Amino acid sequence: MLRNGKKDYQFEYIYIITIVGGIVMEKNLNVIIEKCPQNHKCPAVNVCPVGALTQEDFSAPKVDLDKCIRCGKCSNFCPKKALVLE
Repeated sequence: MLRNGKKDYQFEYIYIITIVGGIVMEKNLNVIIEKCPQNHKCPAVNVCPVGALTQEDFSAPKVDLDKCIRCGKCSNFCPKKALVLE
């Protein structure tokens, strides 16, 4: 990511991992459709620092896992807990 014309490494190599029985497991962001009311613009979309969440009309947000840095900001911000980092 470029910020002020310089490479910003803050967002490039941040991944949340869990070690279970010696195995490293990368977490993914999931949308739980049943928890999302889908009757408003998703407030968590604007919280994502890399633009990995998108929304069409009032549908549940979609996650671009190639962009997602698994920072957890959107899942912490979602009032319905429909975005889950697991």
